[in-house]
Amino acid sequence: MSSLLILDKVRTLLKRWAKENNLILEELGDSSAILREGDNTIFIKFLIYEDIPDIDDLNRQITLLASKRSEYNKMYILTGRDTVSILDGKLLKKVGIGVLVVDFDNEEIREVLQSPAVSVKKTYDIDISKIENYIKNIVEKYVKNEIEKVYDLVRSIEERVLNIEKMLSNMKSYKQDIEDIWNVIDRLKLEIERLKNMCTDTSARPVKEEAVEVSRREEKIEMPEYLKDNPWIQIIANKSVR
Repeated sequence: MSSLLILDKVRTLLKRWAKENNLILEELGDSSAILREGDNTIFIKFLIYEDIPDIDDLNRQITLLASKRSEYNKMYILTGRDTVSILDGKLLKKVGIGVLVVDFDNEEIREVLQSPAVSVKKTYDIDISKIENYIKNIVEKYVKNEIEKVYDLVRSIEERVLNIEKMLSNMKSYKQDIEDIWNVIDRLKLEIERLKNMCTDTSARPVKEEAVEVSRREEKIEMPEYLKDNPWIQIIANKSVR
């Protein structure tokens, strides 16, 4: 039987064995398989030889498997009946690796050495792209929104400052207008005082003129002959004019 036919037969028998033992076959490659039993992961390494293998090479394969033992809850090697007889059972028990034997004649797989279940740390594949997308979403959702809020606040403050500057400018203009009004008022006060003074002078002037006119009329009155040359009459007339 060729190696390809042997490998194909092993894969077929392993699928049936997993189903019979209620195991979930997660991965099935050319030289290994990964199964799941509840929360336990089971790693199976295929060590199938057409001839009897070199014992040293076989032990190297087992040692290499042992270096990865902590990654799986259970670990097995799957080999043929002729290889089982040369396996180092003590070494296998020491490293915690079980043995499965494939019987091509009876078309079955049997467990001849059980693998103890050990606890392993769960490892998770880290998808950097997912992390980058998550961070990007966080930035867009929160940081960007907060920055926009700050920008809106700054714009609002700038508008208020501009309004205040306009108000101050208007106040300066109003102040100048008020000063101009007060100057006009002051000038009006002066003008009113001047007009009042003029009115006072004008009202006094007719009295004097009237007195002069009276005196003139009195001068025209003809006096009796015995008073015409009397000097006291002229003195009295002058006093009344003053």
